[in-house]
Amino acid sequence: MPEGIEIKLNIKGDIIMSKILLNSAFVGSYANNIDNISREVINFVRADNGNCYIYLSPYGNYTKECDGVDHVLFVKNCGNGIVEILAKAEVKEDGQIFSKGIQCIRGEKTKIKTEPTEYIDIYTQRVEDANIKYGNTPLSEIFKLKGTDYDELVVTMEVKDVVLPKKFIGLTLRKELEEDGRIFYLTGKNKLTPQSMRCYFDEDKESENESFKQLKRIIVDEDVWGESIKTYAQQKDNLAEMEQNDNFFKATLQQDNEVMFSNMLFYFFQNYPDMFEQFAKSEDILDIKDIEAPKDNPLWITREEGRMDLKIVTDKYYIIIENKIKSGINGIKKGEQEDKPIESQLSKYYDLALEEVKELKGTTDENVIKDTIKGYIFCPKYNDIKKSLEKYKDGDKYKVVYYSELYKFFQDYNELNRGIKYLDEFVKALEKHIHEADNERRYDLMLRLKRRIKP
Repeated sequence: MPEGIEIKLNIKGDIIMSKILLNSAFVGSYANNIDNISREVINFVRADNGNCYIYLSPYGNYTKECDGVDHVLFVKNCGNGIVEILAKAEVKEDGQIFSKGIQCIRGEKTKIKTEPTEYIDIYTQRVEDANIKYGNTPLSEIFKLKGTDYDELVVTMEVKDVVLPKKFIGLTLRKELEEDGRIFYLTGKNKLTPQSMRCYFDEDKESENESFKQLKRIIVDEDVWGESIKTYAQQKDNLAEMEQNDNFFKATLQQDNEVMFSNMLFYFFQNYPDMFEQFAKSEDILDIKDIEAPKDNPLWITREEGRMDLKIVTDKYYIIIENKIKSGINGIKKGEQEDKPIESQLSKYYDLALEEVKELKGTTDENVIKDTIKGYIFCPKYNDIKKSLEKYKDGDKYKVVYYSELYKFFQDYNELNRGIKYLDEFVKALEKHIHEADNERRYDLMLRLKRRIKP
């Protein structure tokens, strides 16, 4: 049993085995319609009465598999084999379970049918008796139910608390993606985000026990967790500020699109060489003091040449820039020996740069060549790639620059150089990626909740 975990005993003195549930969030196409609001919004806001209630996707019903669960981890799929933890909910031993006994069956036209009727009546009465409101607005109005028709479940159970992480914590089933203190390797499952949207780790099952212990260590680690969720009233002022940060990246659902950000960097640097020079000379970014942009050569900066996000060639330097908002290192060659650095896109780009610099400089002097090549990886702190670079061949040839530094540079530059086309929008788009954790989806849900709250 991991240190810090309370051991529960039954009347006979036997240890009670428990489970941890990974419940998938932000699944589906609801984001394409801003008028939609998913039931899981209640997982991230405390009710007016001070209690915490959660909705278990996909249908909100409490099934037999839920028995024995003492923690729920809400997760989302980041792609590339990594799942991010969004929040933890601690189950309350005497907490109200609203939807126990209800079956949810997919019927015609994907409509979910709930049964049996007598349980629906009990559920409806339980929800009404609990008087659950957010911003003085009952669940029936928030989710636009017809009268008091709770055939569509809106809450699963009351929990003791819901706590948000203060940094990115990932889970993976791929050993090679494991990173100390950031991405944790689990076993015993084929998928962490299955189609059922529920993945249980049972302490009593041998194949899942080690992963159960790993998850418990994460759950009790104080360095991982920040604040408990707040009421709507406590978040109201912050929501008003978030509404002011609209930009075309957000409007077109491209906030996490690395290609879009790389395209914008290409646009600014190509059209404003002086901006690039200041950017490159900044100690917190490229830190190249003697660089000059070749203003008479339109091909000095290119996109996706040799698959590099940005390739920049000046009289003195050959610069590789890789943009990693949500993705990890790509192009990994399988079957590499564990004691050898992993070949990937990083070594591929560096090898390509070596050959091109030899030709450009007309020399085979390794010191001259190495001094010419500069590699960089731009990433948010919530997708911190720095710790994993040592695993990759030529990983030491790349400097990690966080999006918070990009944001600071472009914000300051924008203040001093007003009127540059698209720069205001770009700065706003960068702001999403300056935090330790990516909370955009949760913020988006809260803004949708705000639209349903009575003034």
